[in-house]
Amino acid sequence: YSLHRVAQTLPASLDLDEVLDSTMGRLKDLIHFDSATLMLYEETDETWVPVRRDGNRLQNAVHTGELPPPLQRAMLSDGGITEPQLVEAGGPGLVPRAESGLYAALRARGALIGLLAVESNEPRYFSVRDVELMNGLIEPLALAIDNARWFSRLRTIGADEERTRIARDLHDRIGQSLTYLAFELDRVVRTAEKGNDVMPALAVA
Repeated sequence: YSLHRVAQTLPASLDLDEVLDSTMGRLKDLIHFDSATLMLYEETDETWVPVRRDGNRLQNAVHTGELPPPLQRAMLSDGGITEPQLVEAGGPGLVPRAESGLYAALRARGALIGLLAVESNEPRYFSVRDVELMNGLIEPLALAIDNARWFSRLRTIGADEERTRIARDLHDRIGQSLTYLAFELDRVVRTAEKGNDVMPALAVA
């Protein structure tokens, strides 16, 4: 029921912050943990950026090679993976004190867009049920995040196009005004060359 509710609610929003907040809330309802981190891939500088954290305040953006081994393994897996004992698995996790973890890659439209790390301070904490819940969450979550990011990009493009249109309109109006002014100045010059008083012509211009 919880997974069905997640699948129904997450894709309904096109606001990225709402999707991320809802995700962390649903995740906490589904799986008990000591820390959870949701990271999104930033193509501009090729880093993984923590966008939501719970119980993990110190994590900064990192490059792929700097990710903990469990997350690198998750990137190669189609579903969630569990690490019962991080020390034996070549740990650590994202949180130094974590003893076990549950990790998953977020994929949408054939691209890897994010990583999800759920960790516990106890070894062998996560069960097969937790892995199944994670697997049920990552697909609608990835789609919702990707939809929200595309919507944000389209909205930005729309705003840029509107700014360009306004700038073009202003440029056209200024160009028309300058052309008119040039014609009027030519008329004033011709008036002056004939020895006539230019003050009335300047007043009109």
